[in-house]
Amino acid sequence: MNSKKIDYDWVCHACSKENSKQVQQCHVCGCNAFSSMQTIEHNASEQRKADFQLSRDLAMQVLFLAVVAAIAVFFKFAQ
Repeated sequence: MNSKKIDYDWVCHACSKENSKQVQQCHVCGCNAFSSMQTIEHNASEQRKADFQLSRDLAMQVLFLAVVAAIAVFFKFAQ
């Protein structure tokens, strides 16, 4: 169990998100406030994977909407 306490708001070393002094674990990536370099790098890697997945999902949704809009425009002007 970690007995260290933080008496200030802190920034996660893994994902660079701000955290309140009331929490000892990052609310975004779950990295502990006091972590080893190996743990920080692992959490940073997982966060990059999650960010990439969100970016890819968003790109696919935009592409889908663009295709649907193009089909709608095509049929509108094809009449």
